[in-house]
Amino acid sequence: MPTGRTPKYQPLGDYLAAQPGDAVTVTLTLPEIERLVGQELPLAAHVPHWWMDDAARGPAGVWLRVGWRVTHAQVRRAPSAITFARVLAASTS
Repeated sequence: MPTGRTPKYQPLGDYLAAQPGDAVTVTLTLPEIERLVGQELPLAAHVPHWWMDDAARGPAGVWLRVGWRVTHAQVRRAPSAITFARVLAASTS
C-alpha cells in the first residue's frame, strides 16, 4: 500500500528524468547529489556496491524507474562521482 511519501532520493530521479533527450551520460559528484536530495548521503554511499543498479535495495529504483543506470561509481578517491547512463531502448528494425 503506498504511503504517499516521496522517496528520499526522488529529487535525483527527477533531475535525471529532466535531462535533454540527447544526454546519454550524466556525472554528478557526491556533494552535487547531496544538494539535489537536500541531505547528506549515508556513509554507505562511499562504497561502490551501494550504487549498484538493484531496484530491490537502496536508492537504485529511483534512477532505474526514469531510465538511467550507474556505469561508474568513483567513491574511494577524490573527486567522488557517480556516472549515470541513459538506458536506450533496443531498436526494432
